[in-house]
Amino acid sequence: MLETLSLSLNTAIHGTLPTEMGQLTRLRNLFLHSNRLTGDATSVFTVRALQNVDLRNNHLRGTLPTEVGLLTNLASLIVNQNRLNGTIPSEIGHLSRSLSTLNLSENRFEGTLPKEMAYLTNIATSYEFRIYNRNITGPVASEICRQFQEVEFCNTNQSQCQCCVVPSTRGTITGVGCPEGQT
Repeated sequence: MLETLSLSLNTAIHGTLPTEMGQLTRLRNLFLHSNRLTGDATSVFTVRALQNVDLRNNHLRGTLPTEVGLLTNLASLIVNQNRLNGTIPSEIGHLSRSLSTLNLSENRFEGTLPKEMAYLTNIATSYEFRIYNRNITGPVASEICRQFQEVEFCNTNQSQCQCCVVPSTRGTITGVGCPEGQT
């Protein structure tokens, strides 16, 4: 059975992700970054064995489904530079024991960051939490600010960048990716 699918950095690969991806029940590693993939990626998040997903730098649309919370072995989720929208599901907090890398940046997510993201304690020690999107609104929950050593978060849709900059027992949380002169 297929455990790793790596077809990255190939602009000849284009089109939609087949719904049959969900049938690859033993797939652990999916690396399809920097292609020209379009459409919905929901079928990927039904594969419970997934440990590493890298779909960055494509043209994927749709939402990050709540089923992502069922991927209890997921260590790395990298989906930046796509066109994903909707809210970030609170179920992502269910990955507290496994997830150590999370990059949701440069998409079209809306709403506030779910406070359940503070449960992602493995990310807090790995420095790999990145999210900056124009449509993220509202303050960053204090639970998130207290948990992470460094949060790359910037809401560039407002006249003043709302970044999380607070002292932490583990280091300093800074707003990285803010426009020049804004913190």
